[in-house]
Amino acid sequence: MRTQAIIHFLSSSGVRVGALSDLKIRHLIEMPLGCKAVCVYEDSIEEYWTFLTPEAVKALDRYLNSRRNEGEQIISESPLFRDYKFNLQNPVKGMTQRAIITVMSRAVLRSGIRTNKKNGRWDEMCNHAFRKRFLTILKSVPEIKNSTAEKLAGHKVYRDEENNIVDLDDSYNVPTLEKLFEQFKYAIHELTIDDMSRVQIKEIQIQKQYSALEQERQKHFEEKKKWYKTIMNKVKSEGQIPDWLRGMFDELILTFE
Repeated sequence: MRTQAIIHFLSSSGVRVGALSDLKIRHLIEMPLGCKAVCVYEDSIEEYWTFLTPEAVKALDRYLNSRRNEGEQIISESPLFRDYKFNLQNPVKGMTQRAIITVMSRAVLRSGIRTNKKNGRWDEMCNHAFRKRFLTILKSVPEIKNSTAEKLAGHKVYRDEENNIVDLDDSYNVPTLEKLFEQFKYAIHELTIDDMSRVQIKEIQIQKQYSALEQERQKHFEEKKKWYKTIMNKVKSEGQIPDWLRGMFDELILTFE
Protein backbone atom coordinates (compact mmCIF):
# COMPACT_ATOMS: atom_id res chain seq x y z
CA MET A 1 0.00 0.00 0.00
CA ARG A 2 2.89 2.35 0.79
CA THR A 3 4.62 1.55 -2.50
CA GLN A 4 1.42 2.21 -4.43
CA ALA A 5 0.99 5.54 -2.68
CA ILE A 6 4.58 6.54 -3.54
CA ILE A 7 4.14 5.58 -7.20
CA HIS A 8 0.95 7.62 -7.52
CA PHE A 9 2.54 10.53 -5.64
CA LEU A 10 5.58 10.66 -7.94
CA SER A 11 3.48 10.21 -11.08
CA SER A 12 0.97 12.89 -10.16
CA SER A 13 3.24 15.56 -8.67
CA GLY A 14 6.49 15.14 -10.60
CA VAL A 15 8.55 15.70 -7.44
CA ARG A 16 12.09 14.42 -7.14
CA VAL A 17 12.49 11.26 -5.09
CA GLY A 18 14.82 13.14 -2.75
CA ALA A 19 11.98 15.48 -1.76
CA LEU A 20 9.71 12.71 -0.40
CA SER A 21 11.73 12.04 2.74
CA ASP A 22 11.21 15.63 3.98
CA LEU A 23 7.47 15.81 3.40
CA LYS A 24 5.06 15.92 6.33
CA ILE A 25 1.27 15.87 6.59
CA ARG A 26 1.19 19.66 7.01
CA HIS A 27 2.71 20.10 3.57
CA LEU A 28 -0.58 19.04 1.98
CA ILE A 29 -3.65 21.23 1.63
CA GLU A 30 -7.08 20.50 0.14
CA MET A 31 -7.89 21.71 -3.36
CA PRO A 32 -11.02 21.51 -5.55
CA LEU A 33 -11.96 18.41 -7.58
CA GLY A 34 -10.62 16.03 -4.93
CA CYS A 35 -7.03 17.15 -5.45
CA LYS A 36 -4.37 18.28 -2.97
CA ALA A 37 -1.58 20.84 -3.20
CA VAL A 38 1.91 19.88 -2.05
CA CYS A 39 4.50 22.31 -0.69
CA VAL A 40 7.95 20.98 -1.66
CA TYR A 41 11.22 22.08 0.02
CA GLU A 42 9.34 24.31 2.47
CA ASP A 43 11.13 27.47 3.69
CA SER A 44 14.06 27.01 1.34
CA ILE A 45 15.17 28.88 -1.75
CA GLU A 46 13.92 25.88 -3.76
CA GLU A 47 10.38 25.94 -2.32
CA TYR A 48 7.58 25.41 -4.83
CA TRP A 49 4.04 23.99 -5.10
CA THR A 50 2.68 21.11 -7.13
CA PHE A 51 -0.50 19.01 -7.01
CA LEU A 52 -1.90 15.51 -6.55
CA THR A 53 -4.65 14.13 -8.77
CA PRO A 54 -7.77 12.59 -7.16
CA GLU A 55 -6.34 9.16 -7.96
CA ALA A 56 -3.10 9.95 -6.10
CA VAL A 57 -5.05 11.43 -3.18
CA LYS A 58 -7.10 8.24 -2.82
CA ALA A 59 -3.97 6.07 -2.86
CA LEU A 60 -2.36 8.28 -0.22
CA ASP A 61 -5.51 8.25 1.94
CA ARG A 62 -5.61 4.45 1.84
CA TYR A 63 -1.99 4.32 2.98
CA LEU A 64 -2.54 6.84 5.79
CA ASN A 65 -5.66 4.98 6.96
CA SER A 66 -3.65 1.76 7.13
CA ARG A 67 -1.22 3.52 9.45
CA ARG A 68 -4.07 4.74 11.64
CA ASN A 69 -5.40 1.18 11.81
CA GLU A 70 -2.01 0.12 13.19
CA GLY A 71 -2.48 2.54 16.06
CA GLU A 72 -0.41 5.45 14.78
CA GLN A 73 -1.72 8.89 15.68
CA ILE A 74 -1.17 10.94 12.55
CA ILE A 75 -0.67 14.65 13.21
CA SER A 76 0.48 17.60 11.12
CA GLU A 77 4.14 16.85 11.88
CA SER A 78 3.89 13.16 11.00
CA PRO A 79 6.06 12.08 8.06
CA LEU A 80 4.07 11.59 4.89
CA PHE A 81 5.86 8.30 4.20
CA ARG A 82 6.82 6.33 7.29
CA ASP A 83 9.56 3.82 7.94
CA TYR A 84 8.16 0.30 8.30
CA LYS A 85 9.77 -0.13 11.73
CA PHE A 86 6.98 1.20 13.92
CA ASN A 87 5.65 0.59 17.40
CA LEU A 88 3.72 2.73 19.84
CA GLN A 89 6.71 3.11 22.18
CA ASN A 90 9.10 4.70 19.67
CA PRO A 91 8.86 7.97 17.71
CA VAL A 92 7.63 7.65 14.15
CA LYS A 93 10.42 8.01 11.61
CA GLY A 94 10.06 9.01 8.00
CA MET A 95 11.52 7.04 5.12
CA THR A 96 15.05 7.94 4.07
CA GLN A 97 15.88 8.71 0.46
CA ARG A 98 17.83 5.45 0.23
CA ALA A 99 14.80 3.50 1.52
CA ILE A 100 12.51 5.13 -1.03
CA ILE A 101 14.89 4.36 -3.89
CA THR A 102 15.14 0.74 -2.72
CA VAL A 103 11.35 0.38 -2.52
CA MET A 104 10.93 1.80 -6.02
CA SER A 105 13.68 -0.42 -7.47
CA ARG A 106 12.01 -3.51 -6.04
CA ALA A 107 8.65 -2.43 -7.43
CA VAL A 108 10.13 -2.02 -10.91
CA LEU A 109 11.80 -5.44 -10.74
CA ARG A 110 8.54 -7.08 -9.63
CA SER A 111 6.66 -5.40 -12.46
CA GLY A 112 8.89 -7.05 -15.07
CA ILE A 113 9.04 -3.93 -17.24
CA ARG A 114 12.84 -3.92 -17.27
CA THR A 115 14.10 -6.44 -19.77
CA ASN A 116 17.43 -5.22 -21.13
CA LYS A 117 20.53 -3.53 -19.79
CA LYS A 118 22.60 -1.12 -21.85
CA ASN A 119 26.22 -0.53 -20.90
CA GLY A 120 25.55 -2.12 -17.52
CA ARG A 121 22.52 0.07 -16.80
CA TRP A 122 18.80 -0.46 -17.19
CA ASP A 123 17.25 1.22 -20.25
CA GLU A 124 14.46 2.82 -18.20
CA MET A 125 15.28 5.33 -15.45
CA CYS A 126 13.58 4.10 -12.30
CA ASN A 127 12.54 7.34 -10.61
CA HIS A 128 13.30 10.15 -13.04
CA ALA A 129 10.87 8.56 -15.50
CA PHE A 130 7.93 9.73 -13.35
CA ARG A 131 9.22 13.29 -13.42
CA LYS A 132 9.85 13.19 -17.16
CA ARG A 133 6.33 11.82 -17.77
CA PHE A 134 4.85 14.57 -15.59
CA LEU A 135 6.55 17.37 -17.54
CA THR A 136 5.81 15.77 -20.92
CA ILE A 137 2.09 15.52 -20.13
CA LEU A 138 1.82 19.06 -18.76
CA LYS A 139 3.57 20.53 -21.80
CA SER A 140 1.30 18.58 -24.15
CA VAL A 141 -1.87 20.10 -22.67
CA PRO A 142 -2.79 23.28 -24.63
CA GLU A 143 -4.35 25.01 -21.60
CA ILE A 144 -1.10 24.79 -19.59
CA LYS A 145 1.65 27.31 -20.26
CA ASN A 146 5.19 25.99 -20.52
CA SER A 147 6.23 28.33 -17.72
CA THR A 148 3.54 26.85 -15.45
CA ALA A 149 4.63 23.30 -16.27
CA GLU A 150 8.20 24.21 -15.35
CA LYS A 151 7.09 25.90 -12.12
CA LEU A 152 5.11 22.81 -11.09
CA ALA A 153 8.28 20.77 -11.63
CA GLY A 154 10.26 23.09 -9.36
CA HIS A 155 12.42 24.59 -12.10
CA LYS A 156 13.69 28.14 -11.69
CA VAL A 157 14.82 28.54 -15.30
CA TYR A 158 14.05 26.75 -18.56
CA ARG A 159 14.68 27.04 -22.28
CA ASP A 160 11.77 28.08 -24.49
CA GLU A 161 10.98 26.88 -28.01
CA GLU A 162 13.67 29.20 -29.42
CA ASN A 163 16.25 27.90 -26.94
CA ASN A 164 16.24 31.14 -24.97
CA ILE A 165 16.79 30.91 -21.21
CA VAL A 166 13.68 32.04 -19.31
CA ASP A 167 14.00 33.02 -15.65
CA LEU A 168 10.97 31.89 -13.63
CA ASP A 169 12.17 33.39 -10.35
CA ASP A 170 10.47 36.74 -10.96
CA SER A 171 9.14 38.23 -7.73
CA TYR A 172 6.83 40.49 -9.77
CA ASN A 173 5.19 37.59 -11.60
CA VAL A 174 4.42 34.91 -9.02
CA PRO A 175 1.14 33.11 -9.83
CA THR A 176 -1.12 32.26 -6.91
CA LEU A 177 -1.78 28.66 -5.94
CA GLU A 178 -5.29 28.99 -7.31
CA LYS A 179 -4.03 30.20 -10.70
CA LEU A 180 -1.53 27.33 -10.88
CA PHE A 181 -4.32 24.87 -10.15
CA GLU A 182 -6.59 26.44 -12.77
CA GLN A 183 -4.08 25.20 -15.34
CA PHE A 184 -3.05 21.95 -13.62
CA LYS A 185 -6.64 20.67 -13.57
CA TYR A 186 -6.57 20.28 -17.36
CA ALA A 187 -3.88 17.60 -16.98
CA ILE A 188 -5.69 15.49 -14.37
CA HIS A 189 -7.11 13.06 -16.92
CA GLU A 190 -3.76 12.47 -18.64
CA LEU A 191 -1.83 12.15 -15.36
CA THR A 192 -4.24 9.49 -14.08
CA ILE A 193 -2.76 5.98 -14.32
CA ASP A 194 -5.68 3.58 -13.81
CA ASP A 195 -7.99 3.18 -16.82
CA MET A 196 -11.10 2.93 -14.61
CA SER A 197 -10.20 6.18 -12.89
CA ARG A 198 -9.76 7.77 -16.29
CA VAL A 199 -13.26 6.65 -17.28
CA GLN A 200 -14.69 8.09 -14.06
CA ILE A 201 -12.96 11.42 -14.66
CA LYS A 202 -14.28 11.49 -18.23
CA GLU A 203 -17.81 10.75 -17.00
CA ILE A 204 -17.57 13.64 -14.53
CA GLN A 205 -16.36 15.98 -17.29
CA ILE A 206 -19.21 14.91 -19.58
CA GLN A 207 -21.74 15.39 -16.78
CA LYS A 208 -20.43 18.92 -16.15
CA GLN A 209 -20.67 19.73 -19.85
CA TYR A 210 -24.22 18.36 -19.94
CA SER A 211 -25.16 20.42 -16.87
CA ALA A 212 -23.74 23.56 -18.48
CA LEU A 213 -25.72 22.91 -21.67
CA GLU A 214 -28.87 22.24 -19.66
CA GLN A 215 -28.44 25.52 -17.77
CA GLU A 216 -27.98 27.35 -21.05
CA ARG A 217 -31.12 25.70 -22.48
CA GLN A 218 -33.12 26.67 -19.40
CA LYS A 219 -31.85 30.24 -19.63
CA HIS A 220 -32.90 30.43 -23.29
CA PHE A 221 -36.31 28.97 -22.40
CA GLU A 222 -36.87 31.60 -19.71
CA GLU A 223 -35.91 34.39 -22.13
CA LYS A 224 -38.43 33.12 -24.68
CA LYS A 225 -41.07 32.88 -21.97
CA LYS A 226 -40.38 36.48 -21.01
CA TRP A 227 -40.86 37.54 -24.65
CA TYR A 228 -44.10 35.58 -24.81
CA LYS A 229 -45.49 37.43 -21.79
CA THR A 230 -44.41 40.75 -23.27
CA ILE A 231 -46.19 40.02 -26.55
CA MET A 232 -49.34 38.77 -24.80
CA ASN A 233 -49.50 41.97 -22.76
CA LYS A 234 -49.13 43.99 -25.94
CA VAL A 235 -51.94 42.03 -27.61
CA LYS A 236 -54.22 42.61 -24.61
CA SER A 237 -53.50 46.35 -24.56
CA GLU A 238 -53.61 47.02 -28.34
CA GLY A 239 -55.98 44.26 -29.45
CA GLN A 240 -53.79 43.09 -32.31
CA ILE A 241 -50.32 41.76 -33.08
CA PRO A 242 -47.91 44.01 -34.97
CA ASP A 243 -46.71 42.47 -38.21
CA TRP A 244 -43.10 42.49 -37.06
CA LEU A 245 -44.06 40.32 -34.04
CA ARG A 246 -46.42 37.90 -35.79
CA GLY A 247 -43.80 35.29 -36.76
CA MET A 248 -42.24 35.23 -33.30
CA PHE A 249 -45.68 35.12 -31.69
CA ASP A 250 -46.71 32.01 -33.70
CA GLU A 251 -43.46 30.29 -32.62
CA LEU A 252 -43.99 31.17 -28.96
CA ILE A 253 -47.57 29.89 -29.03
CA LEU A 254 -46.28 26.49 -30.11
CA THR A 255 -43.79 26.53 -27.20
CA PHE A 256 -45.96 27.73 -24.34
CA GLU A 257 -49.58 26.95 -25.23
